Amino acid sequence: ALDFNAENAETFYHIGRIHTMRGNPEIAFRAYNEALALDPNLIMVHADLGVVSMDKRQYREARIHLAKAIELDQKRLASLSVSRMIGNLYVPDRDSPARVYNAIAILDDVQNKHESAREYFRLLLELQPHSAILISNLGYSYYLTGELAIAEKYLRQAIREDQNLDRAWTNLGLVYVRKGLHKRALATFEQAMEPADALNDLGYFLMLEGKYEQAIELFERAIDTSPSYFEQAQKNLKRAKAELSDEFRHATN
Repeated sequence: ALDFNAENAETFYHIGRIHTMRGNPEIAFRAYNEALALDPNLIMVHADLGVVSMDKRQYREARIHLAKAIELDQKRLASLSVSRMIGNLYVPDRDSPARVYNAIAILDDVQNKHESAREYFRLLLELQPHSAILISNLGYSYYLTGELAIAEKYLRQAIREDQNLDRAWTNLGLVYVRKGLHKRALATFEQAMEPADALNDLGYFLMLEGKYEQAIELFERAIDTSPSYFEQAQKNLKRAKAELSDEFRHATN
């Protein structure tokens, strides 16, 4: 295609897309940048660059490209007579890069801009009201700010939409950990992982909360459940015992 037209931005975009899928990010980046040099407003290039940058935790670059993709999409939506608004933004349609709206919402949550994140999630849910992933992401946003009742409501809704969505089960388990409902948390984790992994994960979160004795018991149960391979539980057990020992030493000094 480039032999026919070496200045076709969409051809460079497709080359970048192929190399993204094949796991060649450096070649993909070069192709995407060639595309933008030819057409700075090619929305799908900004979309791909934004998502790839998110995956690489390059958040500044991710926001630049995601925001540009949304800006271009919002301009397109503004030109359509059928578009409707929620707040200051038009509701995406089937031609919108939905993954971009989801990605920038996740980025906003990572950077503690939770109200903005929820606005994007709700905007997308107007387009995809039964998306278990979006509902789970919205629930997790509320978990991050400690609004556990709302988080639980959305995560349960996500599971009703898709009982096989491990992320929703895991996030719901985190809500129960935060609520102190440890047995329920363990049972919830077990919906998404093997029993030994569930015991280890619950122990890890309790260790982070300073509940070392409970964490040690869970790590030991995880090791008993799967002693042959569970190296991570062994490491966590060693760490929890060290933390408990340090805490006891400080208390007696």
